[in-house]
Amino acid sequence: MSRQTTTRMTVDLTAASAKRLERLAERTYLGSKAAVIRHSLAVYEHLLTLAEEGGEIVVRMPSGEEKEIPRPMLAAAG
Repeated sequence: MSRQTTTRMTVDLTAASAKRLERLAERTYLGSKAAVIRHSLAVYEHLLTLAEEGGEIVVRMPSGEEKEIPRPMLAAAG
């Protein structure tokens, strides 16, 4: 396995956002806050690309109800 070059960054988060990140790290198998951020960026990029291509992002609930993720939630241009 090849090791990727990394870049150290400092990010200012509100206390609420920092706590949210900690909770996400605990709720996932990713193992670290940095891994949660990396994974989140990949998911966000994918959703944004789909929205930019004119797609709608829809979540199907166990009941069968569908909920659309509003475009402004993705901060997509246009």
